[in-house]
Amino acid sequence: MKNFIIILLTYSALYAQTSAVALYEESQKALLQGNLNLAKDKILAAIDSDKSNEDFRNFEKKIRNIGNKLTNGNRSIQDRRFDEAILTFNEVISEAPNLLPAIHGAGKAHYYKKEFIEALGYFKKALDIDSSYVKAKTDYKNSVIGYYKSIASIKSKGEMDKAIEMYDNVLSYDPKLYQAHYQAGRIYQQKGNHSEAIKRFDKALLIDKNQPKILFQKGRSFKAIGDFDNAIQTFEQAIGLDEKYYIAYKNIGDIYLDQKNYPEAIQALNSAIKYDNKLKTASYLSLANAYNGQNSFAKTIDLLNQDDPANKFDNNLYYWFHLASAYNGVQDCANAISASEKVIENQGRKNFGGGFYQLGVAQWCNGNGDKAKSENSMKRAKIDRNFRDNAEYFITYEINAPN
Repeated sequence: MKNFIIILLTYSALYAQTSAVALYEESQKALLQGNLNLAKDKILAAIDSDKSNEDFRNFEKKIRNIGNKLTNGNRSIQDRRFDEAILTFNEVISEAPNLLPAIHGAGKAHYYKKEFIEALGYFKKALDIDSSYVKAKTDYKNSVIGYYKSIASIKSKGEMDKAIEMYDNVLSYDPKLYQAHYQAGRIYQQKGNHSEAIKRFDKALLIDKNQPKILFQKGRSFKAIGDFDNAIQTFEQAIGLDEKYYIAYKNIGDIYLDQKNYPEAIQALNSAIKYDNKLKTASYLSLANAYNGQNSFAKTIDLLNQDDPANKFDNNLYYWFHLASAYNGVQDCANAISASEKVIENQGRKNFGGGFYQLGVAQWCNGNGDKAKSENSMKRAKIDRNFRDNAEYFITYEINAPN
């Protein structure tokens, strides 16, 4: 009986030791997997089963130190000691590579330092471990946006090629961020590479087709390369998404104006004026040009003498030029002279012959004015090669026409 009791006690001790070792191993495994709380519970249970085991106690101390470092790292972030936080969290990661709070904490510290690429690396690692980790998901998205927004400072320095490279890098983190394609397209547009700009705008629209601003810029690039049919079609698509997109109407009107399709130009430009409540565009001036193009001079005069355009464009030489043209068109020589003088007054050093040309027409006043003054004005208009032929023709066939 005595021997049986001794055997039983020995067996119980061996079982307890075996159980304690198993708990120790489970604690190590839990820490490796990043479950700090489970690791702590398991090692404490192991110590309860074998209080004399030094390895167990050392491992429990290690877990405690990791917990303390996590606390210190979070406190460092709160105190904006971000470099210190990163160092602390990385020490934890070296001991527990899959511990999500440490990985996320290091990413957060980099994020606050605006080191977005580094932050994204940590957040991605956290999500590779646990794809449902909400904090990492949120901060990953915020870091992508932060990285995207930071490129504005690169553009402001004129480093456009670097900016495009960075936008492409942003897209490697979030391929659905259509704004990065759009901004790259805008840079290509500004560089005059409109075919590449259109490709980028198309990529953005593949992600979100309901973006009138992107369609508008795509239309501008078509317009710049002389593809006017596609330009008009694209501007109309933008208007289909936003019927008040006045600048799209303005661009359609200007295309028709250049093509001397005055009825279509007038229709589009009237729509632009209807929705451009704050007069952000020069639609009034384009409309006046269209009216003059089809000899509707009275409509130009009525349009430009309205309070809104008169106040907005009082110092604009083209406002006065279109008005002078219209006054000459209805043979109101006095007002044409006044308007022409305002053109000259507002052109500054600009070599614009339009004011002198209209002044010469008004001074001639269909043969009833001052021949010398008219010819002198036309000679000054000839300095501008855009008006040279017209001024020469007027001198030859109007002022000095044979009787």
